[in-house]
Amino acid sequence: MKLNIPVHRNEEYPAMVVDLTYEGNGVVKIDDFPVFVPNALPGEEITVKITKVASHFAWGRVMAWQTKSPDRVDVKDKKYIQTGIAPLGHLKY
Repeated sequence: MKLNIPVHRNEEYPAMVVDLTYEGNGVVKIDDFPVFVPNALPGEEITVKITKVASHFAWGRVMAWQTKSPDRVDVKDKKYIQTGIAPLGHLKY
């Protein structure tokens, strides 16, 4: 059975973040196909660029925010986010 994958690598899509994974990644659905996006929070409208495509999901990164979540805070020390120690450092407590 051939899968119909609606996203392609290196393409950009407008999307709404609908959920958050236990690892702190935002979840975007493009034609019911899940795309995991680091540094995205539920309720945000973003432009996502697809970086990796698998058979049942994809990974992407935020290229631009159209609207930001009211739960987003500015990160004072970005090295914790970059090293993966605090993946939800941008989320209000």
